Amino acid sequence: MKTYNSIFAGGIGSSATTQALLEYPQWYDPIIKYGPSDCTSRIIDIVGKIDTVIRSGDKQAIQKVKDVFGLGALQSLGDFAMTIAFPIGGPMNYPTNTWQELNWNETYSSDDFWNFCSNVTNLDPPRSIGSVDTLLSNYTNGEPWTGLGGYADYIKKVLLPTCESGRIDSTDSGCFGTQNQTFYADATNSASRSYLYSTCSESGAYQVAPKSGPSLISRVLQKDYTQQWCTWAFPAGKHNSIPKSPELHYYNKYGGWNIKAENLALIDGSTDVWLDLCYHSDLAPKPRVSSDKYPSYLIAGAGHHWDSYGIKDVDAEPAYIREAHKWEIRTVTRFLQFWAEKH
Repeated sequence: MKTYNSIFAGGIGSSATTQALLEYPQWYDPIIKYGPSDCTSRIIDIVGKIDTVIRSGDKQAIQKVKDVFGLGALQSLGDFAMTIAFPIGGPMNYPTNTWQELNWNETYSSDDFWNFCSNVTNLDPPRSIGSVDTLLSNYTNGEPWTGLGGYADYIKKVLLPTCESGRIDSTDSGCFGTQNQTFYADATNSASRSYLYSTCSESGAYQVAPKSGPSLISRVLQKDYTQQWCTWAFPAGKHNSIPKSPELHYYNKYGGWNIKAENLALIDGSTDVWLDLCYHSDLAPKPRVSSDKYPSYLIAGAGHHWDSYGIKDVDAEPAYIREAHKWEIRTVTRFLQFWAEKH
């Protein structure tokens, strides 16, 4: 719409990421803010304790932490940190559904995230699981790791079986190792490879842990962990090469958080993990005021692309979704009226 506005009557950017940032720790903010608080607080506490052990440099202690999750074979701390982040949303990758995949329409939603949290917050786990909470207490001055047993149990029962070969530290299908340059250099195209290319070349948004404050993922996960995949997957060739770091200006030249194009509607969800790269970002200038020419809408309580899912009986939808869809209908009707007047 910014480049070819004259040939379109209008357009809708649904949870459209308009701003490029190299690091994007804000991906996890809506989960902390809106997720079950006893679940997220336990994860934050467990991850904090894991990072304390990692910072200590005690190799035996670090190995015990990995062993608790059944991931003792993983050599890379980054791969370990990403794997235990999978139920929440590991950097770029995760084999189960996460907060992002929640949907108001049950046909398209998943209970994976809720099931994970139920495991972490179980107040009456079997003794074999509950006892794990104190297994590593000697590394935290006797303080228990509340919820660790349920967390580890979920990883073992739900994630580990996806590695059918049993070679945990490999790039075999469903396994958890990533330290394989040959695997990434395989030029066979795929949707995930295409997404990685755009990420590495210009859009960035590396899902990293914040430098300080509460975190749902280990601080081991920083930009270098994602950047290594870029380097391995897209080495310089005869006709093309990627930059050493994403060239964000190619993405942001269209306006970023301040993007505007006549008859371009921007609609976002307030609980979307990608919200802070969208027009209604909490990081964007305020206020965001809609107009007929530059329409915008923030759906209260909605996640990623929730307006993209509907039912034929719009009036039967939940109120916030129903009203968003009616707004879209009115908006598109205006677009077509403007178009008819000009042509």
